[in-house]
Amino acid sequence: MTAPIVVEVAQRLLAPAYAHSGALAVAQAVDPVDLLRSLHGTALEMFGEALPA
Repeated sequence: MTAPIVVEVAQRLLAPAYAHSGALAVAQAVDPVDLLRSLHGTALEMFGEALPA
């Protein structure tokens, strides 16, 4: 699960339109909700449905 997140964040940070700078947590650097929504699909299919504990 970590690899698709890292790749997506890296692509967003390297985009020409990215405007933030300095030391930031991932949730500060990119919109976490938008990031997780972008991963919906192939990146998450191998994990199946999440069931409440």
